[in-house]
Amino acid sequence: MVIVRAVTIHVPEYPGSASSQRDLIDKVKSLIEVSRKLLSKYSIRCWGFRASFPSLKYVRADTLRDIVVSLSALSRECGVVVAGLHLDRVRDAGVYELLINSLELSDELFGSVLVCDVEQLDYYVECLWKFSSKTDVFTRLAVVFPRRVTTPYFPVSTSLSNLWGVSIALRYADLVKAAVTDPNMYEALVSYVRKVAAFCSEVEARTGIKCLGLDLSLSPWMSESVGEIVELVNGADVPEPGSGWAVFKLNQLISKLAIDANVNVTGFNEVMLPVAEDNLLKKRVAEGKLKVRDLAHLAAYCVAGLDMTAISVASYKKEKLKKILYDTYSLSIIKRRSIGVRLIPSELKPGDVIKSERFGDIPIAYL
Repeated sequence: MVIVRAVTIHVPEYPGSASSQRDLIDKVKSLIEVSRKLLSKYSIRCWGFRASFPSLKYVRADTLRDIVVSLSALSRECGVVVAGLHLDRVRDAGVYELLINSLELSDELFGSVLVCDVEQLDYYVECLWKFSSKTDVFTRLAVVFPRRVTTPYFPVSTSLSNLWGVSIALRYADLVKAAVTDPNMYEALVSYVRKVAAFCSEVEARTGIKCLGLDLSLSPWMSESVGEIVELVNGADVPEPGSGWAVFKLNQLISKLAIDANVNVTGFNEVMLPVAEDNLLKKRVAEGKLKVRDLAHLAAYCVAGLDMTAISVASYKKEKLKKILYDTYSLSIIKRRSIGVRLIPSELKPGDVIKSERFGDIPIAYL
């Protein structure tokens, strides 16, 4: 299946008064209506619409409650999922707890924390242990370091400008797989990306809202497996030697695709390996072949080596997990690229399975 994964609307400010909230909701609804018509015109299928908001420098409990209420109303009326609980420079575990409790109020809300030093990772780990029963919340919460990036991908999608904008993510693993298997299919890949870019440009022309670009990151959805493509390129199971090289080759393909299609890009534009969203990666974790340390190692080659990875608070030592996260943080500094991390805690043991309504069975990885 080849579709637009998300049309993400970047909203530059939070609603204040009731009238400003009404205006904001009406503007989002209008933009979605125009986009739906243009998607039909270009014969493009779209998985869904999203809205992202700016990060928050300082928060209080009452501030977050008010934001949750307004964003939940927007989500219901516009039919969008919302990334709007983004915190910068969290200085104690209590603020993490406040964010987790706020996300629990609506399953349509996503959030993130910007990590600028490893001490903030310590707070994150403490909350993984303390709130290990809140599995769903942690699928909607990420940490990102060392800086934020304009991307359509949740949970880290934020609005970094004082202007409205639109960005687009793709679900095109099947088309990339076809191009890797048969070089003659590469032109079909280029043509599809050009068509989506043309759609985004016409949205801008019709609405005056800037097309921020496409994030050409290669991301999976269950049977549309990125792990399978990595193995196809490498000729061996993930994470056997050569897996990093295969990810590197796919990243080169993404860069070439952006140039050949002559499109504006934004965001990460790299291979993504969210375990809970990729059937092949789930299988490798269940087999005990793919471990947390392997996924952290792959972050050297792609944006999200530690994404949607289930961990065991019953079996892991906190200090060891912290050091793995320290390594990942260090990689973001060395690469000079933003990296996101999403861990799903559980009191079950490695090899056991978390039952998730949204993501199916999620095997817990060995450390």
